[in-house]
Amino acid sequence: IKAFLKQVTADMREQDIVFTVAEVAGEGDVGWSRWNFRLPDGSKKEGVSVYRFKGDMILYQHDYIGSNELG
Repeated sequence: IKAFLKQVTADMREQDIVFTVAEVAGEGDVGWSRWNFRLPDGSKKEGVSVYRFKGDMILYQHDYIGSNELG
């Protein structure tokens, strides 16, 4: 997960988006991360990603951004 998020951070930086990882956790074949980002217009968003993986491969990943998608 950390390597994946490192790549996401680099990709977003190229788009002038500041992406910050706040927390990463996992056990067995599932994990999650909590993060936030600031867009070029100054607006801020926060979110959570859920992962299912096998070895060093992420098999499934889904992002939940802000409260709109969560509820």
